[in-house]
Amino acid sequence: MIVTKNGKIKKFFPYPLFSILNLGLIPVTYGDIVFDEEKGSFILSTERVLNFLALFLKKKGFKIDKVIHNGLTQGVLDEKGKTIEKITLKDFSKIEKNFYQTLGFDVTGGMLHKVKESLYLTKYGIKSFIINGTAKKNLLKKALLGEEVLGTWII
Repeated sequence: MIVTKNGKIKKFFPYPLFSILNLGLIPVTYGDIVFDEEKGSFILSTERVLNFLALFLKKKGFKIDKVIHNGLTQGVLDEKGKTIEKITLKDFSKIEKNFYQTLGFDVTGGMLHKVKESLYLTKYGIKSFIINGTAKKNLLKKALLGEEVLGTWII
């Protein structure tokens, strides 16, 4: 669906996305290795894909008010392991020190990358919500329906 050139998105083929939306479904996206016109291939993070699609759809007249990230923790955690309920551009510098090496293998930058990309979307009036996608059944459904879910809002 996406082609990059030197790591920047250059071409987008929206047919699959519009087909999903026309069926009344909510697209679930993720990062992937994409064709890059300069490098041959490029690892495009989930966050960059979500940002691109959210802004693309907003420009096309869709109401995009939030992006939901399914992570491995209940949102962004502070130094004591407690969930930070809200992060804004103003207070980001105060909590940036809390970010540490991700568990497992993450070539795209882990939680810090997720938060920075989410803060970028706030400039366009789109908030992000980071939840634990592995914690409980129906957690994503509850978040989509606006029910109370433990996580971190980036506003």
